[in-house]
Amino acid sequence: YYDPIHFYYGQLFRNVIPNDLCWMYSEAKKLKYWPVLSDNDLAYSKKTKIFLSPCRLYLDQERTKYRKKLFEELFKFKHQGFMSGPGRSEIPGVIEQIMNWPEASQFLVPETFDINTQQKILNYGFIPPNTQYYKESFISIYGETLETGLYVAPTEKSLIPLWRGHLIFPFASYRTIKALRSQGFKFPDNYIDYSYDLEPNDELRWTLYKKELNRLLELSMNKWQEIWTQTYQIRLDNQQLCMVPYPHLDMSKVLAMLE
Repeated sequence: YYDPIHFYYGQLFRNVIPNDLCWMYSEAKKLKYWPVLSDNDLAYSKKTKIFLSPCRLYLDQERTKYRKKLFEELFKFKHQGFMSGPGRSEIPGVIEQIMNWPEASQFLVPETFDINTQQKILNYGFIPPNTQYYKESFISIYGETLETGLYVAPTEKSLIPLWRGHLIFPFASYRTIKALRSQGFKFPDNYIDYSYDLEPNDELRWTLYKKELNRLLELSMNKWQEIWTQTYQIRLDNQQLCMVPYPHLDMSKVLAMLE
């Protein structure tokens, strides 16, 4: 099933009222705290890390069962990426105690903080990780809001990195990548295996995802620089798609996807 309400929540980041979270091109350039990455940023391949993972967990561990597995898997490669969590800054220590995590959480600096001093410079509700993390890494690896079941719900978790010119590799519910493709987003299938997305069994999908995840994280920085360079047009097209006003869902494409 397609979840149009939750999907529309994600799509709000492509067409919402000015002075709020507006992602339309004419307004996005005006919003200091929602900067779009430039063409030079999208082309620049000399990164310091492979991945960015805003992968925080919640008290409802059943809702983030696979996100917890993903966090633990990524932690093995923590020096190759920017990671948050597992806990949340507003409830420090709670999640760590639940999952018997021995280390204090690391928190990604939001866009509304100075990334050097980590001092808050604006109260602005929900804000994604600082743009600098996207400039310094190649790919966003994260768990979507819905990770199991038959509902498909790509949200801002997927649209933010696409907006910022990143490659993405989400663990999500069955056919989430297919849903994004149906809306016009492109994926580098010659470099990343997204076939896990078409596995309806959650455990098998996780197994396939984990295998590809480990392969990706074992690639050299030189290989990632090559991938980044060769996927420039895909990433640019995805970013520009996020700038197109999106007043309604194209349900014909959604229904066609379900056939």
